[in-house]
Amino acid sequence: MWTFVTVTFNSNGAKATEIHRAMKDLGFRTTIGNYDYVYKWDDKDISPTKVSEFVQDKLLRLIDDVQSRLEGKNVQMHFRTFKNIK
Repeated sequence: MWTFVTVTFNSNGAKATEIHRAMKDLGFRTTIGNYDYVYKWDDKDISPTKVSEFVQDKLLRLIDDVQSRLEGKNVQMHFRTFKNIK
């Protein structure tokens, strides 16, 4: 499982280096391509019956943590989570 994040900066917002530090502190790695950061989950495979539990217990908590950490930094974020990356 992978969660990718795209960050859109504002000229009146925090510096890119500050956002980068915050994302790394939360466990994200930088990536190149369509997304800026990626979070690799320990969960290797989630059955369809466990998706709701994963979203409630882990994914939303991670997104909340990112939002809290970047609050007031004047950035926009877009999250996408994929089950398998090949």
